[in-house]
Amino acid sequence: MAARYDFTPSFAVRGALSTGFRAPSLQQQYFTQTAILYINNVPYETGTFPSVSPVGVALGGTPLKAETSTNYSLGLVYRRGPFELTADAYRIDIEDRIILSETLTGSATAAPGTNARAIFDLLQPYGATAARFFINGVDTETTGLDVVARYRVLADVGSLDFTLAANVNDFDVTKTPQTRSGILPTPVSLFARQATLRFEEGTPPWKTVFQTDWTRARLGGTFRVTGYGDVLAPGATEATDLELGVGVVVDVEARYALNDRLTLAVGADNVLDEYPRQAQRANNTSGAFPFSNFSPYGFNGRFVYGRIALNW
Repeated sequence: MAARYDFTPSFAVRGALSTGFRAPSLQQQYFTQTAILYINNVPYETGTFPSVSPVGVALGGTPLKAETSTNYSLGLVYRRGPFELTADAYRIDIEDRIILSETLTGSATAAPGTNARAIFDLLQPYGATAARFFINGVDTETTGLDVVARYRVLADVGSLDFTLAANVNDFDVTKTPQTRSGILPTPVSLFARQATLRFEEGTPPWKTVFQTDWTRARLGGTFRVTGYGDVLAPGATEATDLELGVGVVVDVEARYALNDRLTLAVGADNVLDEYPRQAQRANNTSGAFPFSNFSPYGFNGRFVYGRIALNW
């Protein structure tokens, strides 16, 4: 359900309410694999089992059902001459989100009656020492605000198009699943601290973009500055968490149209060669991964390019 009301030719209010669902995929329902995973630098022969398999059921798995969502939004539109402004607040509630469970590890040396020993005994016929499976059970709430302002100028120096966009988000995990009463003596979370933080703080809480596009006859150019809020790359413990810091990335491009069909361009993404903070040694024991893949602008530094575009 959506509605919009124009109070004047320049000002309008709009809003929407919707529901949705996402059915589980075939891979989430039936995928099976065994591979070696390193957990806290310890290798485990880890099995990914269907939630309705004997292993999945024994550890708390149930038949997967569809995720459901409810979405609300309310915003305004303002336009006057060359200036345009939109602002939209929103909230997205998702229930029974499908996630890959924590990896439950077993040990042959664990004492009888412990979780680790029970998991080891369960997995021994499958040649595995750890298990995980897809499960419903995570509920999330996302609230945010999108604002976009645009101003266009026509002058002797050419056409200038200024755009300023900003987004703020607050993401919360409101419910997490745990193992049910079964073979495990002690219930454990199937979506623990690290996984929760990846959801809640693994993306920027805010992002801003300022962009200018200029054209005059056959010449053109783009200048863009993008700012990202601080992102957390969660470690196995709070001591190994890594805050990547606020990032500012600058992109530039110059263009020349040889004719109506052929355009030449040169430019640079991340022209200031911005990098996120490096990973802690505890999270990079091999030295092969100096940067976290949680960085919203990557970790490859400056990228310079040339481009030929042909339109027909």
